[in-house]
Amino acid sequence: MSVITIRPAPPAPAPDIISDRQFFQQLAIIGVISQQEALAAVATGAIPAAMAALVEQLPDEQQFPTRMLISGATVFERSHPVAALIGGLYGWTSPQVDALWRDASAL
Repeated sequence: MSVITIRPAPPAPAPDIISDRQFFQQLAIIGVISQQEALAAVATGAIPAAMAALVEQLPDEQQFPTRMLISGATVFERSHPVAALIGGLYGWTSPQVDALWRDASAL
């Protein structure tokens, strides 16, 4: 008798692009930002307070371009260095950032 090992299927690859609405909505769903912050981010480009505080921890020369990207982006690219930067600021692993992108893409 042979033993068959069933391994769970690996997760689907993260999509390369999600909309700003999907990005901020998913952050609100997982409790990283509030629903009001998500709405403000999409409506006016306001950076959520906790995210802005994390950006302030970056070296001075990285703060302005990061703020511009977060507040002005209409899409977020998984392969863009800011995706890894945001994940790093929150202490997330690359697979956790991939999961954020996958979950957001389903919204």
